[in-house]
Amino acid sequence: MESQRHKSANTPVFEIPVEVLISLTTGPALVILIANKAIGSLIGEFSQRSEELFRGDRLPIVRFPGSPKVET
Repeated sequence: MESQRHKSANTPVFEIPVEVLISLTTGPALVILIANKAIGSLIGEFSQRSEELFRGDRLPIVRFPGSPKVET
């Protein structure tokens, strides 16, 4: 049992250099930033289109009972 503990303590530890980790995370970080910009512009486009959809000139005129008639 003692020999197994001593043997596992001498095994080499695999270390990844910090430069490699930074270079591996740079690509996905840039992709996330670009996707964030694209999603922001897409949301802005959707809000502009929904505003156009619900503008008053495109909605039908609703006639309520007892309201005066309006000529269009």
